[in-house]
Amino acid sequence: MSLHSFEGASGEHYEYLSLNPKSREAFPMSGGNYVFTCAGSKGEVIICAGESESLWIDFVSAGRWELARKKYGATAAYVRLNHDHAARRLEQLDLIEKHHPPMNVEPLKEQAS
Repeated sequence: MSLHSFEGASGEHYEYLSLNPKSREAFPMSGGNYVFTCAGSKGEVIICAGESESLWIDFVSAGRWELARKKYGATAAYVRLNHDHAARRLEQLDLIEKHHPPMNVEPLKEQAS
């Protein structure tokens, strides 16, 4: 696994571990943040910034990775383990504010309609 840094709107940099999304054993059962990306003209583009009590459930059971891959063209998945729910949520919001990931922004647009 390799490290990748993602910057939030606050200027904070968050270090994430890359995962092999083809291997269910790679997904941690513990809580943390996750980021799905695809290649863009200026490097990786964040498709989704999430947080969960169980990364395994979000990736495998809830099918978020499959949705990101099929609908948005995600090609890479990253995780950052953290048991603190409040800290995870702040990190997620920081990344969303800076990157406006479509999987986070589109549901908000639908709710506003």
